[in-house]
Amino acid sequence: MKLVVCKGMASWVERAHQWCVESFQDGHRTYYLPAGKTPTPLYEYWEKTRPAFLAQSHLIQIDDVVSSPHHGLFAKFFIEHLPHYQSRFVSGDQYTQGDVAVLGLGLNGHLGFHEPGLPWALYQACVPLCNETCDTLKIPRGSWGVTYGLSAILSTAKVLLLVNGASKRKILRQVLDAKIDVPATRLLKEHPHVVVLADQEAAPNSSP
Repeated sequence: MKLVVCKGMASWVERAHQWCVESFQDGHRTYYLPAGKTPTPLYEYWEKTRPAFLAQSHLIQIDDVVSSPHHGLFAKFFIEHLPHYQSRFVSGDQYTQGDVAVLGLGLNGHLGFHEPGLPWALYQACVPLCNETCDTLKIPRGSWGVTYGLSAILSTAKVLLLVNGASKRKILRQVLDAKIDVPATRLLKEHPHVVVLADQEAAPNSSP
């Protein structure tokens, strides 16, 4: 595991983008991608610059909400934030193994919707969402989601774990110190090629 801390958001976005470009240059063509606030600056950069590698890649939406009335919440997110690359997304009806994974870090240590307490061997499944996740998404507690799990992520060649904002500082510290046994902790322990990319606000040595 390698921790990279960037001084500003522009630098953070550039490092994330470069990781994806280098993955493409290494021969990887299929990317797991997350929805949410964390990766939004990267997607805004891609929409602005239209990098050529994306037009030659396959994109996999790693998770989504399936409970009404918020079914397809993340699909709508990608339509809004990556409109020019909709044709590159693999159909949600297909189970596709990603070559590499770009992930966000959940406030409770989840990856995608692989929540703490779910089986470690989870590959792809419909799963109940923790109350904390539902509250963060502003959806009713008791909602369900569909996700690729830790087993699928561990089968990738490499992983970029995106972390930004002061709200993620505590969970990042806990995961890096292995103080809690959650999917993100397991990822750092078991995957040989993970880069954790944090901004200064999320950096574990930042002041509270």
